Amino acid sequence: ARQPNPPTRRAMTSPSTRSSSSSAAPVGPSHAKTSAMPREVDWDSLDKRKFVLNSVGLFSAVTMALYPLSVIKTRQMVGSDAQMTKARDIVRDIVRERGVRGLYRGFG
Repeated sequence: ARQPNPPTRRAMTSPSTRSSSSSAAPVGPSHAKTSAMPREVDWDSLDKRKFVLNSVGLFSAVTMALYPLSVIKTRQMVGSDAQMTKARDIVRDIVRERGVRGLYRGFG
């Protein structure tokens, strides 16, 4: 029985540093493996200020986008009626009573 070859890790090169001697793309399973692998991050040359600013911005955007779901969940949990209230009905009531800003009440 033949054993499969272990996967090999090849260095990724940018298009400008590739050899232009061959115009055809490589054919075979080895090309498919290397093109799917992400590039390795060089942490020493990473712009840490830009990284932190992008991280904070992305975290804030996700938190702001998901906060209304927390408001809806809380309204469902403290609802006075024993029936299960639909999220759509809760959103409609909040927007009718307080506007879209009502979905962000308590945010901050």
